[in-house]
Amino acid sequence: MNDDEIRRIVEVYQNTLSLRETARICGTSKSTVARRLQTAKDRGLIPETPARPSNGIEDKTEKDERTITSSGTIRDVKTLLNECGVDLDEWILVRHTVNKWDSQTKGGGVIELFQVKAHLERRASYFVKRVKPVAPIKRKPQTIKSGGKLCLVVPDSQHGFRRNEDGELEPLHDRRAIDCVIQAARLLKDEITDIWLAGDMLDLAAFGTYSVEPSLRYTTQPSLNELFWFLGQLRLECPSAFIRYAAGNHERRIERALNDKIDEARHLRPAGKPESRPVLSIPHLLSLDQLDIEYVEPYGTPYFWQGIRFSHGHLAKPRGKTAAAYLSSGATQDLVFGHVHRLELAQRVVESGIYDEDGRHAGMKRKVITAMTPGCLCRTDGAVPNASGSTLDWHQGFGLIYSHPDHDSPSMQLIPIIDGGCIVRGVAINGETRVDDIRKATGINI
Repeated sequence: MNDDEIRRIVEVYQNTLSLRETARICGTSKSTVARRLQTAKDRGLIPETPARPSNGIEDKTEKDERTITSSGTIRDVKTLLNECGVDLDEWILVRHTVNKWDSQTKGGGVIELFQVKAHLERRASYFVKRVKPVAPIKRKPQTIKSGGKLCLVVPDSQHGFRRNEDGELEPLHDRRAIDCVIQAARLLKDEITDIWLAGDMLDLAAFGTYSVEPSLRYTTQPSLNELFWFLGQLRLECPSAFIRYAAGNHERRIERALNDKIDEARHLRPAGKPESRPVLSIPHLLSLDQLDIEYVEPYGTPYFWQGIRFSHGHLAKPRGKTAAAYLSSGATQDLVFGHVHRLELAQRVVESGIYDEDGRHAGMKRKVITAMTPGCLCRTDGAVPNASGSTLDWHQGFGLIYSHPDHDSPSMQLIPIIDGGCIVRGVAINGETRVDDIRKATGINI
């Protein structure tokens, strides 16, 4: 091969700094290119083979955020992560950028150089642990009673977390208030026939439509784990109760996020199991079938029990006016709702005419309609993301509803929880955080 042909290979190599790419452009093999480069050096056609520029990798980690930047011949983020030995089981690639420019080589050629910048966040460590109890806890048949029924109403707990700087998860739900409900269920387990979960049992901040604080991201898994633990405690305390869980507007956040971004994922089911729950549905994510809990959906669907209308609700009036607003909107039956995070109970008298067999007016019948909302079980100190920007007028509590065949109207009772304690049937209950129990059952870093 003459010197001109060798110089051609040298020029291409100086531009590409790649044996493979030089061989492709020159229509030869990599081994031939390597030999010609050595020949060029031996003949003095080039003073030396140009050195590959340094990639200048900078790797910075602050708390749970990591930024890696390279300046050189690394062309893509995958190569950069491999070069730095990034474990993608530990780190999540949030975003990356690639910039390109031309640089002059010592031999007079031009080479393409790149800046690749990767932004990563540390994965939480709790995904690998499984919640207990893992075995299904099915409802036991109820003993037939001639007396009345008792429904325990459990309001919005908004299970969720904020991840602190040290990686520890701070709950948005109030564990002491939740334990008050568990202890009340234990106290009344021989009487409770039904349990109504009023909805918004999950916060799901990462799926909301507003801007999400970084500390609230990647907390859905532990939220599901701890809520499942709470539901399991209710099932263990009340093994014969019918438990129903209403879809709230917060549970709907997953559905809306899927509709807006990947609607095809809403109804995906495991292959070969067409009868199973959609994989990303609340019943599947919370394993409600394992606990024999009925999920009432979609959001807004009412459920009727002993003539009472149950729903999550959608109104939120200030200063205790929501229950009255429902009654003034034309309600004709007792109703129970959540959503407003306040303890409210209001009543209204509804009159209707009474007529005899001949159709003649025989008087008026009075009926008392009751509307009740039993507060919340989430924190009320501002930890829960909200748009008010002011002191929250939220109240913690739960409800008890007694229904008896000898009475036309039910008896609805509000049980306020104040400073982690409440009084039920004259018994003082002091809630505990039960951190050790929850940590052991869920593996959550709390």
